Amino acid sequence: PARAPARPPSPPRRVSTRRASMQAAQAMAAMAALDDEAIPHPQPEVRRTESTTQPRSAGLDRPVALYEELWSGIPRTRAVRVMTDCSGAEAPVVALHQLQEAVAHAGGPRFDLDVVAACDVDRRCQRFIARNFRPQHLFSDMLERKFEDGPAPKLTDILSLARARLPSDIDLYVCGFPCNPFSRLHVKSERFEEEKARPFFAMVDTIRKVRPRAAVIENVEGIEQKGSLDKVMEKLRDVPGYRVAVLRNLSPCDFMYPVRRPRVYILMIQQDCLRLDIRSDEQLEKVVLGIVETMKTPPTGTYKDFLLPEDAPDLLQFRRQGQALPVLACSCTTAASCPAHPCGCCNCGKGRGCSWRKTHKAFKEALVRKGRIPPPAKRQSYLAEAARNGAPNMWDVTRPRERDLLDTVYEAHRSNSSMLVVHTNATLGMGGCRTDGHVPTFTTGATMFDFERRRYVHPLEMMAMQGFPVEELDFTDNASEDLRHFAGNSMHVAVVGAVLTVALMLGTCGEDMDDRVDAI
Repeated sequence: PARAPARPPSPPRRVSTRRASMQAAQAMAAMAALDDEAIPHPQPEVRRTESTTQPRSAGLDRPVALYEELWSGIPRTRAVRVMTDCSGAEAPVVALHQLQEAVAHAGGPRFDLDVVAACDVDRRCQRFIARNFRPQHLFSDMLERKFEDGPAPKLTDILSLARARLPSDIDLYVCGFPCNPFSRLHVKSERFEEEKARPFFAMVDTIRKVRPRAAVIENVEGIEQKGSLDKVMEKLRDVPGYRVAVLRNLSPCDFMYPVRRPRVYILMIQQDCLRLDIRSDEQLEKVVLGIVETMKTPPTGTYKDFLLPEDAPDLLQFRRQGQALPVLACSCTTAASCPAHPCGCCNCGKGRGCSWRKTHKAFKEALVRKGRIPPPAKRQSYLAEAARNGAPNMWDVTRPRERDLLDTVYEAHRSNSSMLVVHTNATLGMGGCRTDGHVPTFTTGATMFDFERRRYVHPLEMMAMQGFPVEELDFTDNASEDLRHFAGNSMHVAVVGAVLTVALMLGTCGEDMDDRVDAI
């Protein structure tokens, strides 16, 4: 199992008083005027850090002043109560804890957090959530909820093994329902007719029954295709008493992290819980987009800032999980596999050719015609070159498809290989490599290869790029593949944190209804 070495957390960076007042003034002006234009804001001063991850408050410093401005004078009679479905690695809860620290460090008003319930069908996620967050209730399957007239049904609580009802009086509800039916990679998807789309309808029923004061929903960009987002919005707007806003193309690279992972977020706030006099979904969307624009800050470094030192214990253990293979002595090519390097595709051994070979051949022929790579006779192998130079990390590049992909990508980007990173699970030519210091989109089970370091990106490094404080989380009993799954299947901490901050700013969360006051 991979476990990060214990070390003290990095303190959040403090926002200067002058910059904080400027940010607050900009946000207040945006909300008052409901301006469509992006709000200019000063670039923050950035401190470099010696740790393998960015400061814990990365991407969340900018909202601190706005949050403090909107919450001043508002009584909070209890903790903010949070419930998550499709919880994964609990990125929303991590983000809220980071926001707590950032606000406290900036001298803002304190708020407490109460993780009331979490739910995930994956047992790896259940164990991770139970160890690190200890919610009051942990449920296994949101599809077990059969809402009828009367109280919510009783479900089995994994933590207590007792039957418990869904909680009521929830402030923040967060759900990233399964993206498989809406992903661009799922070409033949039947969308809402698929089995994996059922959690979406369970989510809508949960919002309708539990009625949280604010709800944050996340999914892939592909949900905008074939009218799927329109149907999602239609179902959500059918829930009475809510204002709904859509935030498109929110990516970690807009919030200080060098990761390209655009997502669609939907924010729902109960009309009776809004601090502003917002009377339409269009008004809410303008307000939310104006605030989010003030939070955006581009990355100041590259993905290499998140990589472990080559002598890190976790990385050495990662290498010891396999054995070195004689790359130079192997006789297999892209036309055939050998016992040492099995192809692993579904067509091998069945008398049919591998589909990836045809795709690679056509793509390489196109690159030759464009002059991007030399013809086969003059082509050099990246793996053979690395082995000749004594690279110790080639043991895990075993399958012919991956080896051919690495050779082709390196040949096409040889002149700019210092920042070259490729998603080896992606189809060649489908945008799975980058040379600008950012990493491509993480997917579930994604493997990223760093050409300069000649190794795969460690799952702990992927979790850090997703905004998780790996030095503080307990990964006991979670293997490297589990962490890879968490990283590819999770919301990004900084992005969901920004949306949750807006929800806290605009909604009366953590307050009893009788004690609410008009903040603005």
